[in-house]
Amino acid sequence: TYPQSGKQASSRPTLQDVSFTIPAGSWTAICGATGSGQSTLARLLLRYWDVDSGQILLGDLPLAQLDPQAIRLAIPLVTQRIHIFSASIAENLRLGQPDASEEQLWQVLKTVELDQAIKGLPAGLNTRVGRYGGALSGGQRQRLSLARALLTDSPVLVLDEFTAHLEPALAARIRQRVREIRPQATIIEITHTLRQIEAADQVLVLSGGKLAEAGEPKQLLAQAGELAKLYAHEKEAAFTL
Repeated sequence: TYPQSGKQASSRPTLQDVSFTIPAGSWTAICGATGSGQSTLARLLLRYWDVDSGQILLGDLPLAQLDPQAIRLAIPLVTQRIHIFSASIAENLRLGQPDASEEQLWQVLKTVELDQAIKGLPAGLNTRVGRYGGALSGGQRQRLSLARALLTDSPVLVLDEFTAHLEPALAARIRQRVREIRPQATIIEITHTLRQIEAADQVLVLSGGKLAEAGEPKQLLAQAGELAKLYAHEKEAAFTL
């Protein structure tokens, strides 16, 4: 529950009665209608806030016992709110891995299909991107943010709408490459786009701040439940557009 200012002590719970396990090495997609609590859940996993009751375990360790800064350094979060600094492309990438070689920088840029665009710039990796990365498009900034996270070689990645600014075919290719180069990583993806949902190992569906469904995507899509409804609504909306 988020605290409120003034006389109102609290708002209605954003998340409640939510319980699940994310197996090591799995790709888990968390989805639901807007406002269901997916992004809140991602930030709870990184201790931007702590839960009011219950607990979150990382392995056997209660998350509340771990240093928040250490968690965020160890577990990259890639969101659609992209943080790019007024520095060179290489410097932005090395925020994820300060001692990364130039070869490693090009490898992750190739993974996110940004290498050719960077090579086409007069200064290449040394190109300064300006304030908030203004020299790059929204899709390029998002891919640069993902490349920075991939450089960390972290065993866990939290991806919150990490392909929101990309066209579907490009998003699908990048998602496949992330799985190929990080086959052992535990990947937690928050998504409202269900085109690639069947590629996930597990899907958690939130509705009204509660866990409505959990299981393998094909199994859930075969049922007339929340995931099937969201999937049908997305296909209908895409057809209408």
